[in-house]
Amino acid sequence: MNSHFPTGYARYRKGSSYEDYLNVSKLRHASWLSDALAVREGFCKSRPKVLLDACGDVCVVVLKMHLNNYISSATDAPWLALVTSEHTRAIIVEREGLQNYCSILSAERTNDWGHTPDAHNQTLRSGRPCHKTKESQRFVADVQQRFFSTRSSLQRANRSWLELPFAEYVADPTAAAERMLSFIGLQRPPPKWRSSCALPWCAAYRWPNAER
Repeated sequence: MNSHFPTGYARYRKGSSYEDYLNVSKLRHASWLSDALAVREGFCKSRPKVLLDACGDVCVVVLKMHLNNYISSATDAPWLALVTSEHTRAIIVEREGLQNYCSILSAERTNDWGHTPDAHNQTLRSGRPCHKTKESQRFVADVQQRFFSTRSSLQRANRSWLELPFAEYVADPTAAAERMLSFIGLQRPPPKWRSSCALPWCAAYRWPNAER
């Protein structure tokens, strides 16, 4: 829910934010769950007829939550309410702690927020080395505690979740996507619909009904 989208995502207009795409002013920390449910309802009702005909009532909104900065602590109540809700399916992607810290540090230095190695520009790949420091150790311990608390809360709520190691995702994003879809109970769209979007901001992409 940051105000920027990373390089490497051609379908997003640079300089735009999630507010432009979901037609929502903000997702408030204190009411993440209720706001997210309201956003999903409004978004799903706005889908074009061609998509409704194909998908029916099946509609999902994905929230990518970074535990290093989106939540206030390991016991952040609005976050735990959101992730353990019966309306939510949790997929946990945890990266090795120091690698995570160094990646964020490099992105802040270069303003390169690519989410996969291929999406990063040369500036980030050739950035300054990153070493273990007292600051990085505090970061790693804090984030690890937040992941531990999230898993423990899911377990106490009797909610299943999918563990998807970061290295596995980066090594084969297609296989990782199949695992996620299987866990959620969804299927991939027909081939010609993939990498497509029904919303106006995807105007550069041809939706299937335009091909008839």
